[in-house]
Amino acid sequence: MWTPQTGGTAVARETTTDSNGAFSFASVAAGTFTLTVSSKGFAARIITGSIRDGESFEPPAVTLVMNGTTTDVEVSASTVEIAEAQLKEEETQRVLGVIPNFYVTYVHDAPPLTRRQKYQLAWRSSMTR
Repeated sequence: MWTPQTGGTAVARETTTDSNGAFSFASVAAGTFTLTVSSKGFAARIITGSIRDGESFEPPAVTLVMNGTTTDVEVSASTVEIAEAQLKEEETQRVLGVIPNFYVTYVHDAPPLTRRQKYQLAWRSSMTR
């Protein structure tokens, strides 16, 4: 938004940028001005200055800073998915590096296994003996 501050009346003019971020205002009167660059989700940037008759103003590159918004993301898994992951970990455990040790878990609050998971574990233990 371009707001000239000449005389007693300020008239605000707005424009949008092109795909490269360039913008312009035509027929701007000489005097002091305030240029406000803003976009949704970003903090506004204010540039002040003055121009004389026949002069053009080339503003510096403007970088907008994101507003201080936060987003919370909570990632969770079902007890079946947790039990499945822990079961896969238990299948890799070995006593003395050789003997399978499927029946020991070191997680104190491990979720219960489903019936399917129990049968898979029993089948694996019977196949490795």
